[in-house]
Amino acid sequence: MTMELSAAGSLPTARMQDASLLGLPTELRLKIYSYLFDDLIEELSDNLFGVFWMYDHVYDYTSAHMYSHVGKTGLTPILRTCKQIHPEALSVLCEKGNFLVNILGEEDSLDEERSPKRFSDGSRHLALAKHLRVNFIPWSDESTDRFVGRILRFLEVIRCGADLWSLEIRFDKDIAQVVGAASWDRILTVLSALKLQAAVPSVYVGDISEEDLSDEKLALFMDSIGG
Repeated sequence: MTMELSAAGSLPTARMQDASLLGLPTELRLKIYSYLFDDLIEELSDNLFGVFWMYDHVYDYTSAHMYSHVGKTGLTPILRTCKQIHPEALSVLCEKGNFLVNILGEEDSLDEERSPKRFSDGSRHLALAKHLRVNFIPWSDESTDRFVGRILRFLEVIRCGADLWSLEIRFDKDIAQVVGAASWDRILTVLSALKLQAAVPSVYVGDISEEDLSDEKLALFMDSIGG
């Protein structure tokens, strides 16, 4: 075996110039990504990394959120290095950050204005999310069909929450004023498709009377999703 010596003639270099990130074991690369993203996530408000708005299309406001935290986005260029590193590093980043999704029932009338932020069907951010917060904001009782359709699409993207580690559900505080009892039943029935394996869900319904949502109905819903 040939051993190269340093300029001082004592320390072996062993062709260190050939060392690379891809030459390391996968487990070690994942630890490096984890350390790299620690500063990014911990310095963000509530560890909030991914921000999405769901109408007829999904709009990704993650970049706008990140740009508001000056100096933090410099840690993400590693995602653009190569095809092998990108999925590895992205999966680690998505495990660390919290994701926020706002699901709205109003018409998607501003789609063209929001189109630059339209969520690519090929993007995997939501599918990789482990910590998720969801705000359900229906527009009116008449928009329940549209609202339920968007919830169904969301559930499909996250595989009904099978891979989540934590889930926080918040219903709009005025939901009881804009949807009737029948719409409430439909929304809860659709959301009952959530089948969480590792996550411990929490649900916030605001100031809603027993008439609008009984404790029994809420308990049944929590039981169905693993709460």
